[in-house]
Amino acid sequence: MAKEVLMPKLSSTMETGYVTQWIKHEGDKVRVGDPIFEVMTDKIAIEVESYDEGVILKILVAENEVVPVNSVIAYIGKPGETIEASAAPSVSKEEPKVEAKEEAKVEAKEEVVSAPVSTPKPATKPVNVRDVRATPAARRIVREKGLDLAQVFSSMQPSPRLVAADVMSYIEKPKVESQPVSTPSTLSNTPQSVSESTFTPWKGIRKLVKEQMSKSASTIPHVTIHGKVDARALLILKDELTSTEQKITLTHLIAYFTARTLLKHPLLNARTSEEGITVFKDVNLGIATALTEGLIVPVVHSAHTLKLTDLANSISTVASKARKNELSLDQLKGGTFTITSLGASKVVHFNPIINLPEVAILGVSTIVDELRLENGQVVNVPVFNFSLSFDHRAIDGSPAAAFLTDLISVCEKPSHVILMQ
Repeated sequence: MAKEVLMPKLSSTMETGYVTQWIKHEGDKVRVGDPIFEVMTDKIAIEVESYDEGVILKILVAENEVVPVNSVIAYIGKPGETIEASAAPSVSKEEPKVEAKEEAKVEAKEEVVSAPVSTPKPATKPVNVRDVRATPAARRIVREKGLDLAQVFSSMQPSPRLVAADVMSYIEKPKVESQPVSTPSTLSNTPQSVSESTFTPWKGIRKLVKEQMSKSASTIPHVTIHGKVDARALLILKDELTSTEQKITLTHLIAYFTARTLLKHPLLNARTSEEGITVFKDVNLGIATALTEGLIVPVVHSAHTLKLTDLANSISTVASKARKNELSLDQLKGGTFTITSLGASKVVHFNPIINLPEVAILGVSTIVDELRLENGQVVNVPVFNFSLSFDHRAIDGSPAAAFLTDLISVCEKPSHVILMQ
């Protein structure tokens, strides 16, 4: 009997997931423990292994389709084994469900009968890949031909659902009609104005960032306060502590002092829920890390208990793993406060978006030179800005300002005694 392959629930907050890549395809042999697909959870992309042995009999969900957890997305069984194919799970909560038997009949008809080539329909604006409705047979052709599903669907509108015949029509449709026609006069007398564009569907980490940032910005009343830091003492301390064996950066020092300052201001070391606010004793520090495909926030747990060198090692380790896509789920969950730095840029201040469900995030800008008058002398002072965004539902301006003031004071007068604790 064919075995169901389900969309796994890989975290307590995961309600939906989607396949970013099918590693195994229909007809491929699989053994227990073989990775069969990669799924994007609400935190990270993870390879999912097979619990059964056999061949992939049927794939019900195309790449980048969002489906609820525990949905059937494929079947594994013996070669040639017959299954009662189910409909692909709904790609979003708003999309009407398609009856399984109806979908199976449509697909069977498309696969057996040579579909006529339909007349191309008027093109409309591009659509999001999540909004595409297509039969499994149509999706299979799109995958096999290496086409862009959203682009094909857009060109076939106003068709309510993409079928195999539509895809074949798209493939056979002459592409030369979209080429601009140039004449000698236009080439010699009129400058060419060429409009080029590319479409990239929301997927992978970029899709995750989009969803998380949209939810945070739309549900949290953000307030951002800024403070200027005299970086002279920090820069001296950084140079003193850096050795041939280990490099200490400003990010490491700021993270170290932030973790300890949060112990004095626990209201900012918290997370919100529908029921209320949870304040944590342990500081689980999130370090926002920029990747080519988006932003990810690995977490250093119990950062307040680590010595500077240990904290520096932990930050460097999780950042390196993030860039190599080697983070575990444990290294991505449980954060209570996040630091995001644009120190390598020329940005002098910004308003960071809170990493939901945390209540605050600290932004760090680049260092710039500032002229100051000290003891009757004009001196050059390296400074940078802290930008603290906080959830005004959970925190008022006064405690937020008190935390930022204390953090600035510690950074401007760092102590070796504090560092050795």
